[in-house]
Amino acid sequence: MDYFIYDGVDSRDFGLYVMNDKNLKLNLSPPKRSYTETVNGIDGKLLFGQDYETRSIHLKCYLTDSSETNLRTIMSWLGGLNERQLILSYEAYKIYTGTFENQVELNIYSNKGLFELEFQLYSPLAKSRFTTLETANIVYGGGYSYGGGWVYGSTSDDYTFNDITVSTDIEIYHGGNVNKALPIITVEGSADDITFKQYTDSTKTEVYKEFSYGSFNGTLVINSEVYNTFLNGTLDNSSFEGRYLQLFGKTNWDVKGSGNIISGSGLYITLDDRASDVDDYYNNEVVFIGLGEQEIINRKIIDYDGNTKTATLEYALNSDLTINYRYSIYSVASGINYININGTNLNLTSVKFDFNYIYL
Repeated sequence: MDYFIYDGVDSRDFGLYVMNDKNLKLNLSPPKRSYTETVNGIDGKLLFGQDYETRSIHLKCYLTDSSETNLRTIMSWLGGLNERQLILSYEAYKIYTGTFENQVELNIYSNKGLFELEFQLYSPLAKSRFTTLETANIVYGGGYSYGGGWVYGSTSDDYTFNDITVSTDIEIYHGGNVNKALPIITVEGSADDITFKQYTDSTKTEVYKEFSYGSFNGTLVINSEVYNTFLNGTLDNSSFEGRYLQLFGKTNWDVKGSGNIISGSGLYITLDDRASDVDDYYNNEVVFIGLGEQEIINRKIIDYDGNTKTATLEYALNSDLTINYRYSIYSVASGINYININGTNLNLTSVKFDFNYIYL
């Protein structure tokens, strides 16, 4: 039985459950808002941009305890003002932000039948709940989930780059399916000036967004979520130029292979006959390995031998694998952001990127 968590409280605590007809519970995408102009002599309209409108979530629910005391407790919980976090059990890797909007009519909820709860999302996009797949520890969609709010092949839960004194290229992966991840960049150290260039792709020939800041010493925080910059804890927007970064998401979900593991140990796994015969075919892709009903691990493949069907992993396995385990390999190229950090007299102890994966 499905359920939801609102403002940190589990609906099951009140005997409140969501019906399993998922098709009725959530629009897959919020409606778009288009900015257009009509020009005489031109067919149709000119489109100058789009973003997303607010959306609503309708949950078909039922109660196992319809006593008046329980009902009033539920309404006290749901009826609070302002937006709260909303988590749906069937999309456990996402966090929505919304507010309960139903008019409270006691008789509707007390007849032990079905009723609908409506949550309005004034911020229509969801954020990730987990930072690593191992932390998530879930299977979603009856198989191998991908892009569910984790960083592939990472040994830590954040992107921190240390000891930068020269021009440095970095790669940051955004596993959401919307190009709307707004990083908070914390820079420790000093420079006469610093520039972040975000490129459109791996060729690094076209700049998508560029942010520059003048002289600083201490802690510089570039907050793309609120379009503000802070130096040593004080708001300071006087020394920046350009545009705040906005990370590309994983906008397609290409499955490059799936089957059974023949064996696996350390940095190597051997795949079954369904795997490609082409050398390097899976290089730089991510393999997800199902270890059981409720556990999956993921590793980046750095080399692949098509003759032996052996993949070399970026990080070693925690334990040996046998043929009982299944794998799926996904292409991740479109979720990688290519960024250059440059400046004059760079002496940066660390540069840290914090951000949420963003979903429709």
